[in-house]
Amino acid sequence: MKLIYTGFILLFLIIMLTVVQRAKRKNDKIAKSMIRLIYSVCITVLSSLCAIILPSEPVALFMQSLHYASTEWTLIFLLMFFEEYTYSLKGKQPVRIAVYLYSGITSLILLSNIFFNHVIYCEYVDIDGISCRVFRTYSPWYEIHAYFSYLIAAFALFVLLVETIKAKSFYRKKYLPAVVALVLTFVMEGICSASDSMLDYALFGYMSLGIFLTYYSVYYVNNRLIANTLSYVTTENSGGVVCFDITDRCIYANEVAFSLYEDAKTLADFETIFEKYKYGKDVTGKKWMETFEKDGNKHYFEINYDILETEKNDYVGCFFYLYDKTEDI
Repeated sequence: MKLIYTGFILLFLIIMLTVVQRAKRKNDKIAKSMIRLIYSVCITVLSSLCAIILPSEPVALFMQSLHYASTEWTLIFLLMFFEEYTYSLKGKQPVRIAVYLYSGITSLILLSNIFFNHVIYCEYVDIDGISCRVFRTYSPWYEIHAYFSYLIAAFALFVLLVETIKAKSFYRKKYLPAVVALVLTFVMEGICSASDSMLDYALFGYMSLGIFLTYYSVYYVNNRLIANTLSYVTTENSGGVVCFDITDRCIYANEVAFSLYEDAKTLADFETIFEKYKYGKDVTGKKWMETFEKDGNKHYFEINYDILETEKNDYVGCFFYLYDKTEDI
């Protein structure tokens, strides 16, 4: 049974690392946050697996301590991912520092178990005539880690639920599947924690969550939102287009826009370039002229700013359209 369990764990890890390599091609904040989360999940899973299969008891105890510590950081990185995904916790730097500091302290408490044996110890139980190693915990040191982990997990779910409720129907599809996946993972964690199995099957839940969130947030949702947003924009081949979503994140810029703004290497660069031109969600139809050096010649472009709304008049973003007026002028 342990051999089969190990095989499936390694298979899931290979899938996760493959997903990470693909996500690295997306040079944006969500992809970077997701990659950090995936690596943390990998450490959590590998440390748990080593704690089970390694014969040395001291090494196994250290790996189990590392598993608990990395689980805590995985939940923190999950919360930070939802911060980028929902754009809901921006500007909360003091809170973030406090969370990192507390988690750093609890991690040291957990990892120092190798010297003091004050958090985790091994116990051997007889299962079908075979002596199996299980891990037991001491109070209150383990509770310091456990309750903090529960708090971070609950807050991550709370943030996602609030954004799902607040979101317009256009964006609700972005959050709702993530809520369902997160709830199922936590339910699986609760069931596994209540059981006496020496194998932690909840790890498959966390790995599945990581794979799903990476695919859904980095590829599926991003591409769908771009397609749906652009459906509200009338474009021509000669013009430049730069689109922003409801959180002011640049989700699309065509080749003309990149050629005009040579300093823009990624979509995120347009967020800085156009920040000074944002007029607000209640203003439409603004336009002005700018000049650009293109092909060694001066070109005059009329830049139009407008908001994007659905048929139900729900605000979903804004866009800038650049018309080449050189011939007219």
